[in-house]
Amino acid sequence: MDNLPDKYKFSHEFCFFLHDQLVEALKSGEKASIFHHEIKMNPDEIAAIERLSGDDLLAWLEQNGHKDQVWILYYKQICAALISDMLHFVYEALQCSKKGKLTVAYALLRKPFKENLFYLEWLLGDPGGFLSRFDVGNIKKLSVNSALSEDDRIGIISKALNETAVGDWLSPEFIYALRFDKKFQDSLEPLFQKANHLVTTFRFLETEGQNFNFVFSDQESWESQWNHLYTYLPILLFHTVEIFEALLSKFATRAEGFDLTWIRTLIGFAFWSRGCVLEFDHKALFKEVRDHLTSSNLKCNACKSPIEFDDQQLLNLYENYSMNCNKCEWEFDLWGMHEKR
Repeated sequence: MDNLPDKYKFSHEFCFFLHDQLVEALKSGEKASIFHHEIKMNPDEIAAIERLSGDDLLAWLEQNGHKDQVWILYYKQICAALISDMLHFVYEALQCSKKGKLTVAYALLRKPFKENLFYLEWLLGDPGGFLSRFDVGNIKKLSVNSALSEDDRIGIISKALNETAVGDWLSPEFIYALRFDKKFQDSLEPLFQKANHLVTTFRFLETEGQNFNFVFSDQESWESQWNHLYTYLPILLFHTVEIFEALLSKFATRAEGFDLTWIRTLIGFAFWSRGCVLEFDHKALFKEVRDHLTSSNLKCNACKSPIEFDDQQLLNLYENYSMNCNKCEWEFDLWGMHEKR
């Protein structure tokens, strides 16, 4: 069942594109065993741990000079586990949005963006601080809301942004407010709260009289909820892609060559930003994409003419991995150029 208005379909598909990009990064990483970690030991150490497993094994490693190796293992396994869990929620939320089940969609998005994503940011921006708290086993020290002040959380997001390939393309204050600030007019937090609670009493989220949150939504309400979702969800998913790629770069490398996935991401973001109320410089994005493609000297497989990249050509590349020769009109795909980890 598809109840999504046509004007949100490109944004919806772009969100799924970013979701699928994260899935591909996770699956290819698992296939290449990048989340595994080998600890070199002498024969005596191997004999000592032969019958140990789980917490007993980790405790032995930490007590016998391998604490740094345990932390590397934590780092890799936490990356994979958090993104995997996050993607389950995002997938179901997008499916619910498409069906018009917006209360469920917003309820599902609360945890992945307020918790999973923040822990990934923390692991990237302050790995030592995060892992030291994780290693202690005191859950209260890992609580997003009670263990860290607002300034602490913004500081962690700022450090994480600086570790990504795009840097601080948005301010850490904005990314924080979009997910956590109940008073920020564009924040998703009020909608997260109202989707999860029939009655809210916080001053900025107070339920109207003779009402329950989201229960009596009409077409106008659904339109407003869709509009808000597809204005900001692509931003948060793009940010998540950058955070996860930066985390993976700490212990894995991409093969050199033409990065088709990244180019398609930029193309999708450029087309999406054209209709976005936020002031992104989509003209500069399109220029960056075209300059990169032109510098790659892509030529037609049939007549060897250089490929020119108008809007339709870029859209075909984004949606279908395909291009048409501007001279002989030969159509060919670039699937074989898709980068593998």
